[in-house]
Amino acid sequence: MLWPRAEEEEQGAAAAKGHPGIAWLDEKANGSVVYVGFGSFLNFSKEQHQEMARGLEASGRPFLWVLKESNFTWLPEGFEERGRLLGRCMVVKGWVLQTAILSYPAVGSFLTHLGWNSLNEGLRAGLPMITWPLAFEQFFTGRLVVDILQISLRTWEGFCRNLMRVAEVGAVEKVMVKGEDIACVVSRFAAPGSAYEEVEAMRRRVGECGDKLRAALKKGEFVHTTHNNLDQTMENKTRNTKKSRTR
Repeated sequence: MLWPRAEEEEQGAAAAKGHPGIAWLDEKANGSVVYVGFGSFLNFSKEQHQEMARGLEASGRPFLWVLKESNFTWLPEGFEERGRLLGRCMVVKGWVLQTAILSYPAVGSFLTHLGWNSLNEGLRAGLPMITWPLAFEQFFTGRLVVDILQISLRTWEGFCRNLMRVAEVGAVEKVMVKGEDIACVVSRFAAPGSAYEEVEAMRRRVGECGDKLRAALKKGEFVHTTHNNLDQTMENKTRNTKKSRTR
């Protein structure tokens, strides 16, 4: 993973100033907005997009949701209009400079699939996360940030829970996270100063994680350690391969 230099981040933030999402965020209270972004690689079904829209709307929280252009037509009828009327919804079509959005004062939490870039950008911004892992190592990462670091809340338990359900009913069921479940989790991320002690403690912990990560990046420790770990892994792999060949 190669991190952008500080001057590159500043240039990116300056470029993002003209984005309509930034103008919308300027109108919101600090820490009040949920940023929703799932990257460009993985996809939800049309039905799941609609459940997500229903859940975000029912949460009562202002949110900025970045969607692929191909998924834009899947939103429920009247969804954007209602959100704009209430001032609680900004849907962005296509690409945004995520680092600039996440570091914006109005953004207070991040609904994410826990892709590597998104995870680290969220940590650097000091944001508690609402996790929705979809593939690969994201399920393990979810356990780390929810159960061990305690800096996130999960939207769903993942495929393990679904497999348990399969064992109960004896048939494969379509995975679908209901709107009411999404709303229940998202609504807990109220603005700072809320009565939700668990979330407030989470904000403090993720802030500490972000401070440590930024300090390590500033010193170059993160990159140095990562390179050392990679070198050591490759060296061990080579050594083990040679041993297996001599047996």
